[in-house]
Amino acid sequence: QGIKRDGLYGFVDAKGRLRIANRYEDIGQFKEGLAPVKILGKWGFVNTNDNITINPDFESAQEFEDGLAIVKRNGKTGFINKEGKTILPLRYDLVERLTANKFLIMTGTRHGLSDDKGNVLIEPRFDKIQDLQNGYVIVEQDKKFGLLTLEGLSTIPLTYDKLIYDGERNLYLGLKRMAWLTPELN
Repeated sequence: QGIKRDGLYGFVDAKGRLRIANRYEDIGQFKEGLAPVKILGKWGFVNTNDNITINPDFESAQEFEDGLAIVKRNGKTGFINKEGKTILPLRYDLVERLTANKFLIMTGTRHGLSDDKGNVLIEPRFDKIQDLQNGYVIVEQDKKFGLLTLEGLSTIPLTYDKLIYDGERNLYLGLKRMAWLTPELN
C-alpha cells in the first residue's frame, strides 16, 4: 500500500512497516508484482523489492492487468508488457481497456479497436464503436450506424439511424428514418 511522507511516496506492507522508501514523486498500486512510480517527472515500474524493472520513460503509466499496462510517451499512448516491450505502438491519442482482451484506440475523435496482442482489428476511423463481445461491433459514422466483424468486414451497412443488439434473442434492430416528402404546389 502506498504512503506519502514529506511530499514523497513509498510503500508499506500489510502491517504498516515501510518496505519501499519514500522517494517517488507519485505512485500507482502494485498489481501483478509491479507498481508504476514517478521519478524525475517520468513514470516507470518497480517490483516489490524496489528494483526498477521498467525504466522511467513515460509521461503516464497505468497498473498492469493481464500482463499489459497502458503507457504514454510524447503525447501518444499504447501498451507494454511486463518486460517493458511495446506491444501496441505508442501512436494513439487514447487507449482504453475494454472487456474480453480488447482495447479502444483513438486518434483524434476517431475510434478503433485493438486486441491484447497489439493487433489493430479496426483502424480508428469511426465516431463511435461498441464491442458486442460476439465477434461483431456496432460502429457509428456521421450519425449512421452499421455492423462490422472484428476483421472489419461490413455485415450491416452504415445506413441506419440507430442500431441495437438484443443479446438474449441474438437479433439486431435497425431504425431507418424516411425523409419527409412534400407535394409540389402548382
